[in-house]
Amino acid sequence: MKYFITFVSTLFLMAGLVFCTDLSMLSFYTEPALFPFNTVVGVTEDSHDCLYFASQSGLIKYNGVSFEKYEHIPFDDTSIQSSQIQTIYMDANDVLWLGTYNGLDRFDTQTGTISHYLADCGIITAILRDSRRRLWVGTLNGLYLCANGSCMYFIPFNTSQSISFIGSDTIHALSEDTHGIIYASTNDGVWQYNENTGAFERCSLIPKGCPAERGVVYHFIEDTDCYWTSVWGTGLVRIDSVSGTYETYSLPDSRIYSLYNNFTSAEYIAAGTKTAVYMY
Repeated sequence: MKYFITFVSTLFLMAGLVFCTDLSMLSFYTEPALFPFNTVVGVTEDSHDCLYFASQSGLIKYNGVSFEKYEHIPFDDTSIQSSQIQTIYMDANDVLWLGTYNGLDRFDTQTGTISHYLADCGIITAILRDSRRRLWVGTLNGLYLCANGSCMYFIPFNTSQSISFIGSDTIHALSEDTHGIIYASTNDGVWQYNENTGAFERCSLIPKGCPAERGVVYHFIEDTDCYWTSVWGTGLVRIDSVSGTYETYSLPDSRIYSLYNNFTSAEYIAAGTKTAVYMY
């Protein structure tokens, strides 16, 4: 029998999921003295076991003993571009990328140096370093690609580009499968990058009539012989990449902010919504 298990009752704007098999080991920080912000949208870790929490009020670093916060300071170029952070991505060599409401920041956690990029591109919604070491950055105004290490030049992808085209300017998530194909989840379905043409085209894995074909898609991730996608207002969709069929799973709350299947066991997928976490 296929069913979903609800195991957390209240979560807000989840951009990442953290799971622990022994809940007695968890500590909850809600007081400002212990945890300076309470709207966390992303969590990551560096090679020194320091945790980084992205929030709508700044970045928090926790070294196991104390918290250190990073906020935007007006007229100070050494601070982050905006305290409102939408997404974070830990790159190689403990370089942390911050997707803020006012552009992209590169935070070298070893030196403490912060560099600014795409300051005129508004809210950064997604960041991905692919297997070819290219950096992809999604925004609400299109997609950007940095093909070299310096990131001094970004190639824009949007609906008005004739060559570097993508069919929707609103990017919700970026992913890469085991075949090295890059996918963008957008307000108009899932798009995949064509390495030969240098443009995006509609995802060939999405069957006709599938809600993910034209719907508002927030995630597209690979699993064993299938792909999972979340469609706003619909729920989860499982696409069988072998047969070309799909199944739709409705949830009590279909506003899915996070989708996670990187368990030690391949038997589960977890969907984090604004009100609960569902495990299938």
